[in-house]
Amino acid sequence: MKTAYPYIRYSSDKQSHGDSVRRQQSLITSWLQSNPDYLLSQHTYKDEGLSAFTGKHATGELGQLMQDIGNGSIAAGDMVLIESLDRLSREDISTATDRLKAILIHHVDVVTLSDGKHYTHESLNNPMDLIMSILTAQRAHQESEEKSRRMRQVWANKRAEAESQGKVISKSCPRWLTVKDDRTGFDIVPEHAQTIRQVFSLRIKGESLSSIAKTLNEEGRLTFTGRVGKWNQSTVQQLVSNKALIGYKVQSRKSVVNHPDIPDYYPVVVDLQTFQAVQQLKSDQFGKKQTSNIPALVNLFKSIIRCKKCGNIFILNSVTVNRDGYYVCSMRRQGRCDAKPIKRKDTDDMLVKGLFHNLDRLLLSKPEENPVSALEAQKQDLTERLTKLVSALEIAPDITEITSRMSVIQGELQSIEAQIKGHRQRVQSHVSDTVKCLNLLNKADRVEFQLIMKRHVKAIMVDTLKRTADIYFHSGLRLFNYPLDRLVDGEHFLEVLPVIDADEFDFNTYRVIG
Repeated sequence: MKTAYPYIRYSSDKQSHGDSVRRQQSLITSWLQSNPDYLLSQHTYKDEGLSAFTGKHATGELGQLMQDIGNGSIAAGDMVLIESLDRLSREDISTATDRLKAILIHHVDVVTLSDGKHYTHESLNNPMDLIMSILTAQRAHQESEEKSRRMRQVWANKRAEAESQGKVISKSCPRWLTVKDDRTGFDIVPEHAQTIRQVFSLRIKGESLSSIAKTLNEEGRLTFTGRVGKWNQSTVQQLVSNKALIGYKVQSRKSVVNHPDIPDYYPVVVDLQTFQAVQQLKSDQFGKKQTSNIPALVNLFKSIIRCKKCGNIFILNSVTVNRDGYYVCSMRRQGRCDAKPIKRKDTDDMLVKGLFHNLDRLLLSKPEENPVSALEAQKQDLTERLTKLVSALEIAPDITEITSRMSVIQGELQSIEAQIKGHRQRVQSHVSDTVKCLNLLNKADRVEFQLIMKRHVKAIMVDTLKRTADIYFHSGLRLFNYPLDRLVDGEHFLEVLPVIDADEFDFNTYRVIG
């Protein structure tokens, strides 16, 4: 398996106390979740307090990273993850470009997490594109840093006034409060306060988060945005964990600099003892049996099997080592959908044995249109326009407009490259993606099946009352009223499909039941 090597750098003391590292680590985590074929390196290259303006970071962990690439410790095909190209260097363009080239020439890829751009050895064939990317990253960072510096000063002044004089920092506040007209404090919205206290009372009594959400919806309780029937497990969880209920002004998660919470900033809605008792409920949930290795917990159709009645995803219910359980609409527990549960084993068997066992033949029977040639032409045109803009930078007195146009074109290029990659992956996988050889009693094989489904299937919309499903493929093929209560003769179906030569197939019209 290929390995991803993160490189994290921040250069100022203020940032070292802020969320620069957290932000970069969050981007890394998100990328890895979207790219499960990469293994995260046990070592993170991290330069703390080293400036990319002076190049000091080149002798630190970045220097070690470059050395490991050069001596082969980081192998060809591996990936370097950085927030943006300015994390490699904000020295002169020539030095920065050389450093990026030195990585790519060893066939080690680079991904910039802020914009998702992927640089490979082939990128060396477009040196102007590399220069433009580095220039854009540097200028964007400089502008962002200046804005951040000004905003930090403004908010520092406001926080000082809030702590010393009790002044309201901004009109932004929790939805159960309103700011007084003279901005000397806040008023509690009585109706919302009553809802909050009911939530805490139910939680203390042992009610689950989903049960509380269902109760609020059944009683017609307004959410803090004024909507009825929209409470769910997530909104209740966020509410009971919010320290603003006991008076604290908590810094924004987007804050660049860490500040201590401001006590007694908001009026107290829930007393401290009750709030702490509810928090204790979370930490007391110990002793549960670890279930991560149970194959049945891997949902073969995760995120693509949905409720036809409301459109929301199905979740698993009542799954144990020996029980497959049920598919249940995720909105049912909150009282927002009354679609009945459906047996998971029967549903999986009908889909897998009747349809997806023949996935390779099914994909070949209705090949996906491949617009790669047209997309490549668009990419070439955009690349030529970028080259001209890069040349214009050398003589332009004001490069603001040019860099803005370059950013737009770069975004279009990124979108086209993603489309090209997606089409190529699906075309290449049509031949290799078969599920017949997978053992679905094995966890690893179930995960592989899950990935194959996501590559080729957009959605499986299940009608639990009729016990049928409408199935939508990325290729454009649509199957309607696929039966889930009896097994389809997949061989017969695949013989009929090419004959009718259509993008749609209705199982109520063509009877191919075994």
